[in-house]
Amino acid sequence: MYIDKIKRFFKKLNIQSWFFIYILMQSIMPIVAVLTSKFLTTYFYMGVVVISVLFTMFACRLLNIREFFFLLLPFMGYQFLMLFASTSEDVLLAGYQVLLFMMPVCIGYYVFYNGKNYSFFSGFIAVIIAITAVTTIIGCNLYPEASRTLASTASSQDETALTYWWHNIGGYGFVYSSVLLYPCAILAFKMKKLHIVLFVGITILMLALVINAEYSLALMFFMVSILMLFIKKDISVKKFLLL
Repeated sequence: MYIDKIKRFFKKLNIQSWFFIYILMQSIMPIVAVLTSKFLTTYFYMGVVVISVLFTMFACRLLNIREFFFLLLPFMGYQFLMLFASTSEDVLLAGYQVLLFMMPVCIGYYVFYNGKNYSFFSGFIAVIIAITAVTTIIGCNLYPEASRTLASTASSQDETALTYWWHNIGGYGFVYSSVLLYPCAILAFKMKKLHIVLFVGITILMLALVINAEYSLALMFFMVSILMLFIKKDISVKKFLLL
């Protein structure tokens, strides 16, 4: 019964949904990025990024161009400063980095205002983060300090880094992104949108991730986030700031 429902759901996904699914996997799961680079080349993903950003801009332009522009404005300003400070003369690469930086905002805006599959993407992100967290924990036990080593990798072609990515070990970007999303799980639990068993499982997984990845700031943020469990849902802004 459930298999039939899953099959029917996947049949409803359109081409942009599959684009977004691939982008999420490429962004979160290191092994997908390595497979793309090895079998499809980096230019393939560059094409996906360009098409996705242009599509979201075109679609959202028809909906609300002013709101979309003001949303992108701070990100565009930051990228302008980065380009101004950069010494690179490769215009194509610089343009690609700008699109890569703004792509999550563009896709997030599109999905939010065209939320037919909003819950699906939320669940999908949670699943692939959980999978990568498990493989990162296992990988850090097989290769001590692997996640910390990835933080100082100078090149995407580094042999050590490629070995870790083949094992789907997440680096600092993955670890800190996961921990920063943990308060969302706390909020869902406090709003009774998340079962206590699942919440406890997520908590244990995040704790194991930050300990095995050996990022002290990630562990500190996780511990501070735990305090949110003791904050009332109806607390005033003044009391929250004092706290």
